[in-house]
Amino acid sequence: MAEHTDKKQRTDCDELTKGVAYLRSLPAIRERCSVIYEAAKAGTLSHFTLDLSKLDEVVEYVKQTMDINYPGNAADIPFHSRFRHFEAGGIDRVEQLAAAEWGGADAAERCRRLIDLAVTSVLLDAGAGDAWKYTEAAAAAAAGGG
Repeated sequence: MAEHTDKKQRTDCDELTKGVAYLRSLPAIRERCSVIYEAAKAGTLSHFTLDLSKLDEVVEYVKQTMDINYPGNAADIPFHSRFRHFEAGGIDRVEQLAAAEWGGADAAERCRRLIDLAVTSVLLDAGAGDAWKYTEAAAAAAAGGG
């Protein structure tokens, strides 16, 4: 019986993994974004409205901001993600943590730990505003919202 349960759990996990992989794929992201965009155009979203009359103004604002901060080459604009927060001051803290603490972890466990790290970081950051500040001795610099 236990063997059957283990096999079912592995199958369920495999199916979940396939589902997550699909949701992270470019076609799935485009599909989901398209559904949300169509709902916004139809005015059926509960918490947001879409005003396309402001689109040109927004595009111009973003373009001006890019030109001011990254003149000449938009390719110089660094990508943004939660994990970039862990690289403030040029220190790769995730790599340091992984090297120090995750040596024996397999790929699935490392993935779980990365998810835990990102989710915890988002929850701690949520609503913190710009009044918080953290000073890291190793970086000799302060990071914060303000």
